[in-house]
Amino acid sequence: MDPTIPLEGHGLFSAAYGHAVRGHEGPAIIDVGAGRTLTYADLLTGAAVVRHIITDVLAAVDGDIQEQRIAFLVPPGADYVHIQWGIWAAGGVAVPLCTTHPFHELEYAVADSKPSLIFIHHDFAHHKSSFTSTFPSIKIVDVPLPHTPSALPQTPLPDPSPSRRALIIYTSGTTSKPKGCVSTHANILFQAASLVKAWHYTPSDHLIHILPLHHVHGIINGLTATLLAGGTVELHPKFDASAVWKRWMDGDTTLFMAVPTVYARLNTYFTTHIAGTDAEQAAIHGARKLRLVVSGSAALPTSVKTRFREITGQVLLERYGMTEVGMALSCRYDDTDGNGRPDGSVGWPLDGVDVRLASDTGETIHDDDTEGEIQISGANVFKERHSKRIHKRQLLQNRRYSVPPPRRRILHPRPQFSRHHQVWRVQNLRVRSRARNPLKHSKHQRSSCSRDPRRRMGGTSGGGDRDGWKGDVGEGI
Repeated sequence: MDPTIPLEGHGLFSAAYGHAVRGHEGPAIIDVGAGRTLTYADLLTGAAVVRHIITDVLAAVDGDIQEQRIAFLVPPGADYVHIQWGIWAAGGVAVPLCTTHPFHELEYAVADSKPSLIFIHHDFAHHKSSFTSTFPSIKIVDVPLPHTPSALPQTPLPDPSPSRRALIIYTSGTTSKPKGCVSTHANILFQAASLVKAWHYTPSDHLIHILPLHHVHGIINGLTATLLAGGTVELHPKFDASAVWKRWMDGDTTLFMAVPTVYARLNTYFTTHIAGTDAEQAAIHGARKLRLVVSGSAALPTSVKTRFREITGQVLLERYGMTEVGMALSCRYDDTDGNGRPDGSVGWPLDGVDVRLASDTGETIHDDDTEGEIQISGANVFKERHSKRIHKRQLLQNRRYSVPPPRRRILHPRPQFSRHHQVWRVQNLRVRSRARNPLKHSKHQRSSCSRDPRRRMGGTSGGGDRDGWKGDVGEGI
């Protein structure tokens, strides 16, 4: 984007422009699948190209498409980021589609979100005729995109109001139809900035990104937070245990985030293919150089966590989030005392996030072992569900999102903290499994959580499966 375009107040764009003009040494994006590398200046230029394409196709007045939805079926890589940012630069709402879904599931998301335009990567060209016949009024743009025009119109970016809608992410729909959760620019920036602060992202960070880019874990925790901090995101088209271990051996990466099954497979790959070979010490040394390794989206079996620590020396940091609230809870970055990342725990509320256990009448529950609903409030809470009504008990007037019962609290004294602390807050959300092998029997998961630095609360979640809380109450991510 041309520096003459005012970027003040435009969040990610102004941050990226700052990284670019300061001469950020590392790349913004490494697209492993396409063999491309983008600087922060390249990222902004690509977003400007996409903005031009969108506003031209939709004949937008003054370069603002006024929160029209734009869907995109694009693999992880440079094109994905250019399109996502270009949609926002055009004043639109990004609707990322799952690249592994069959057409009938893609059809549901498109029919529900009603986009004005769909970007379709050539890897998924086999879906194009189905889209055009099913949705003849929706315009289609092929990806890869055309080359940069010699001159782009230098129109100002749309109103940077943080309350504008920015993103629709669909829940997994395990127990009911997927729901489109609408987040604003303010939601996205708050969620990303809270993680940057909690997990100490810096411009020196280099993330190996193997997560899907249609859920919060990959979009916010991985991609957006790292770019907001000025780091490097190395986007892989899919998870490959051999490739991850090889990159760790190179010793030039600092961050990794994944789901428990990935860590189980990394453990197995090390045992089967690396242990006892000439590569063993290089693999161990490379993994130990990582600054932070995060697990989420499902219950982390203690056996997997323990084995990963035995191999790498890394204590996995667990956290908990939902599509509706982004990340709400996280174990501590600083685990020097050995108490910041307890087994089976997803930690404490992030800064600016308030969590409480409430009764049917809306009052805070203070006594132990009493069931209630978890209520989460803060700037992280999403704006609305697209084309769906939320029960009035779930999204309250003060932007608090509630997770219905059963939940209950269990006393868990922590004598090292003052017992005169009066602020009631959730401390630990635990996600456990009743099954012998939770990786195979994830439908039996249970969850519990605890409050303030002295207390723990817990309970079971109805309809649980691999993503944590399920059903109409929201989905873990």
